[in-house]
Amino acid sequence: MKHKKLSLVLVLALLFPMLTVFGQFDEVDAANDAGTYLDTNVNLTVHTRNLSDLPVYDGDGAVISGITAPANQDFAISVIRKNNVSKDTFYEVGAGRFLSANEVIQGVPTMAMNYYHAVVHTVPGDLVQVYDGNGTAIAGISVAGDTAWYTNQQAIDLNSGVTYYQISPDRYVCSDDVDSFTGAV
Repeated sequence: MKHKKLSLVLVLALLFPMLTVFGQFDEVDAANDAGTYLDTNVNLTVHTRNLSDLPVYDGDGAVISGITAPANQDFAISVIRKNNVSKDTFYEVGAGRFLSANEVIQGVPTMAMNYYHAVVHTVPGDLVQVYDGNGTAIAGISVAGDTAWYTNQQAIDLNSGVTYYQISPDRYVCSDDVDSFTGAV
């Protein structure tokens, strides 16, 4: 009986460190999984936002020094990469080169953005509807009629031909509501 107890103690003494080691491997695997990405093959087009010097990232989500993407440019995308933990999403624009999902919009844009420096004067009347950068009316947002607004950008709807003038970040007035310009450049 003594030998059976001693054998059992020896077996447990030998197995216990192995169980601890297996547990450590599981933690290491979990730590490695935290930094991995899931790649999904797609066939879509993304368009970079109207911002200059957009950072380009490597396959691990780190900014590549000295490389930027141009503003207002279309890219054909075949891979979307998503971080399993942070949920950051990247679009592959070249071999091992990615743009953050925060810096692009999906699809081919229907709005052309141009720099345009002027003061736009809204039509006389009570209120003038305000739109976002996609030409969509923003509910409950308007500006006074017969007022002057500095603009540095115009957005042209490529489908309808309607022009919008930016009066603040992502706030535009429609050309239908503008009766004159001063200082146009």
